[in-house]
Amino acid sequence: MTAHWSAARQTAWQRALTGTGHHQRVLTAPGAVTLRINTDGCVYRARRALYGAAWEQAELRLQGLGAKVVTEVTHDRAFRAAQRAWASCMRDNGDDVTSLQQARGLIQDAVTRAGRARPALQRVGDRELRLSGHDAACQRKTDLAAAVRTAQKRVEARLPASSWKVVTTVKELRGQALRKGKGRT
Repeated sequence: MTAHWSAARQTAWQRALTGTGHHQRVLTAPGAVTLRINTDGCVYRARRALYGAAWEQAELRLQGLGAKVVTEVTHDRAFRAAQRAWASCMRDNGDDVTSLQQARGLIQDAVTRAGRARPALQRVGDRELRLSGHDAACQRKTDLAAAVRTAQKRVEARLPASSWKVVTTVKELRGQALRKGKGRT
């Protein structure tokens, strides 16, 4: 759509859509990244009209809470044992990785090294397919998903009521946005 526009027109359109950077809100929440939001663009105004003024902060708090749960799950003793069993299975398949994140990182690093070279990217794609096949087979063999579910339930059971209030707030704001989007406020 915008490909035939001049650079100046594309820039103006982008600024109208996402904002200029001259008017920002900075949001923080425990466990989440600091978020800078341009408040002078159409996207911000539309999101605020649809979801309400509390949306960005509530969503950021939920992301921080999710990151906390993931961190605690990955430190859970039973999860770590299951991940070690998974890593052993992966090694048996020729993939020397010790964690799920490391396996993902191998591919991300390979893509970066490949740059834009199509043959190199195709080799990375082939490697990713092989690795993902081994990963899936090892996750099934070690029942890693069950270990994650069990650990997550333990972690979530320890969350304070204030954490569940964050979840409820986000659900309510999403529901409100859906009703507004359908024309039923």
